[in-house]
Amino acid sequence: MEKIIVFSIVFFNNLIRGEIMIQNHLENPFANSRVGDGNYDKICFAHLERLKKDNDAGQWSDMIAATEPLLGNFRASVFAEKKEKSISEGKTAKVDMYMGLIKDYIKRKEGVIADLLRPETGEYQEFFPYGLTEYTNAPKKEFEPIVQRMIDAIKRYEADFGAKMWQDLEQLFVQYKSERSLQQQYIGSAKTEDSGSKQDRTFLARQMFLNLLDLLKHFVDNTERVLDYYDLSMFKTAKTDEEPPVEPPPVPPTP
Repeated sequence: MEKIIVFSIVFFNNLIRGEIMIQNHLENPFANSRVGDGNYDKICFAHLERLKKDNDAGQWSDMIAATEPLLGNFRASVFAEKKEKSISEGKTAKVDMYMGLIKDYIKRKEGVIADLLRPETGEYQEFFPYGLTEYTNAPKKEFEPIVQRMIDAIKRYEADFGAKMWQDLEQLFVQYKSERSLQQQYIGSAKTEDSGSKQDRTFLARQMFLNLLDLLKHFVDNTERVLDYYDLSMFKTAKTDEEPPVEPPPVPPTP
C-alpha cells in the first residue's frame, strides 16, 4: 500500500511538471514587457539579419517578407511616441514656469493690496477670499479660475492700483493658458502614439513567435540550430530609459 501511495505521488508530480513544461513552451517569449523598446528592436533586427544571411536557398524568404514591414512599423511608432513625449515634457516645463511667475507676481502684489485695503475688510476679501495660500498652493486644475478672479478684482480697483497691475498679470496669464492648451494637446497625442507603439509591438511579437515555430518545425531533429537565428543576450536586459533616436532607423531592404 505504501509503495502504491509513493508511486501515485511521484506520478502526480511528474504530471504537474509535464504540464508546467508544456505551458512554458506555449508562451510567446517575444511578448516580454521587461525588454525595453530599444533592445527589442535589436532582437528583431538581429533575427532578420541572421535569416537573410542564411537565405541563399530562399527557405526563409516568407519569414523575412512578413517580419520586415512589422519591424519598420514598430520603429516608426516608437520614434513618433518619443518625439511626442519630448515635446510634451518641454511644454510642461513652460507651463510650470509661467505658473510660477504668476504665483510670484500675486505674492508680491499682496502687500500692495493689503496696504491699501487692509486684510480685515471685505474689499481685500475680493482678492484673497481664502488667503494668499489659495494661489501659492493651487494645482493646475484650479489655477485658471482663481487667477481670472484676481485679474477681475484688480480691474474693479483700477483707479487705486492702476491699469498696469492687471495688464502685467493678464499678459502672464495669456501666455500660461496658451502653453497649457498646447501641453494638453501633446499629452493626448503622446498617449495615442504610446498606444500605437504597443499595438505594433504586439503584431511584431506575434510574427516573431510564428517564425520561431516555423524554425522549430524545420529543425525538429536538431532544435538547437534554432538558437543560431536569435541574439538571446538581449532578453536578459531589463527595461531602461533610452535616449530618443534622432530619426527612425531604416530597415535594410531585402536583397
